Amino acid sequence: MTGEPEQRWSDLEPYEMDFLEELGVSPGSVGCPPPELVRACNADVLPKNLKGSVQRHVEGCRVCQNLARDLGEVDAGLSSEEQLRIRGHIFDKVHRRGRSPSRRLFWALIPALAVAVVITLVIWTHFLPKNPDRKIVSAISTPNVAVAPATIFVLEKAQVEMPVPLVMRGASENRQAYIAGLVRALDRYQAGDYTEAIKRLEPLAQKYPRAAEVPFYLGVSLLFEGRDSEAAKNLERAETLATGWLAGASRWYLAIADIRSGRPEEAVVPLQGLCDAPGEYHARACAGLKELSSSNRSTAPR
Repeated sequence: MTGEPEQRWSDLEPYEMDFLEELGVSPGSVGCPPPELVRACNADVLPKNLKGSVQRHVEGCRVCQNLARDLGEVDAGLSSEEQLRIRGHIFDKVHRRGRSPSRRLFWALIPALAVAVVITLVIWTHFLPKNPDRKIVSAISTPNVAVAPATIFVLEKAQVEMPVPLVMRGASENRQAYIAGLVRALDRYQAGDYTEAIKRLEPLAQKYPRAAEVPFYLGVSLLFEGRDSEAAKNLERAETLATGWLAGASRWYLAIADIRSGRPEEAVVPLQGLCDAPGEYHARACAGLKELSSSNRSTAPR
């Protein structure tokens, strides 16, 4: 390997030597080019002579072969837009080395055609329509404007407060077993796995018929599964058993179930109860009553 570094860099011009020194490479010393230079070689934005020198080194250096392969795999895992951004950054960084008049001729020989080919391929692959008969329409970026929901009756996941307050009547029921079963079911509910939550809540509803939490969370889970009529039945049951926050929540979700089931007139009673009393659902219930009233006026025959 003696004398190989001098031979490896011997065909470089003085301004190319300057560029290597700016990267921290001493052309006359034994050692590998920095990762930035290997990546620039992979990106095909190096001058011809410098690229050839780097390639000859990589071909004879197992360490740099592994480095080049790893950098290529990293770049391949990026999106096309990100690859172009990185190539452009490398190209710009290399291009700035040749600002002086003595280097302009050298930088004019940079193989920009490779970059243009990459850009063309990306545009062809990702932006042109697949159907050749379709007209090409320029994409116009629009500001990301939040759109307000068309209705106040938006289905949202009901909160779970731990420990869940027990609304059970009857000292004969096993309280610890109930809590364990409910926590197990609500674990799936909180994870958004409503199908499994329903499977775990239904046996609890049979075993603990006077517990308000079970029919409430079962009803909400059924709403998320699109089983609105079943949800309404469970939420009616929860409303009769619950007190405090859970009672108000049961009325609100019962109103949503009635509306989603095509019975908006039945939603008026629970909404009126919420609107008439202070609480978390007071404002929403009053707005919901106005929405239903407005909807009835717009659909009434004239």
